[in-house]
Amino acid sequence: MGLDEETKPPQWIFKAAAALCVLFASLAVALAMVTKTPGPESVAALSLDRPQLVVFESASCSWCVRFRKSVAPAYEASPLERRAPLAYIDVSQQKTAGYRLDSRVTATPTFVLVDRGGREVARMRGLPGGKEAFLPEVEKMLTKLPADENG
Repeated sequence: MGLDEETKPPQWIFKAAAALCVLFASLAVALAMVTKTPGPESVAALSLDRPQLVVFESASCSWCVRFRKSVAPAYEASPLERRAPLAYIDVSQQKTAGYRLDSRVTATPTFVLVDRGGREVARMRGLPGGKEAFLPEVEKMLTKLPADENG
């Protein structure tokens, strides 16, 4: 063996280093996708001009994505949206959102109807029955608003 062969690191070290680089890069991408915060449209400003239907969601919730793609457009095209527009909140931000909830939201999606003062009036957990059942359920929730807000 020559001097050069004795000072060279074994080939498996290069393969292990390359494998670790690929692993860490993959983990970084996966972590970025999971912890990605929703866009600016998911941060609702507390509005006192009318009731709101607050959608508590999380970036990792497939039902939340399904709601935004298939149910929210139908709701936004309905007369219900004028009575209580949608406001999106990441579930991790519920303490700082300014709404006064009866209890902590623990599942996503959760839909909370709040009055003009931001107080919880009614709550629906999950997306029961898809878009066919969603609008009638929200209609029932709206009947719980005080008479002066049930426009």
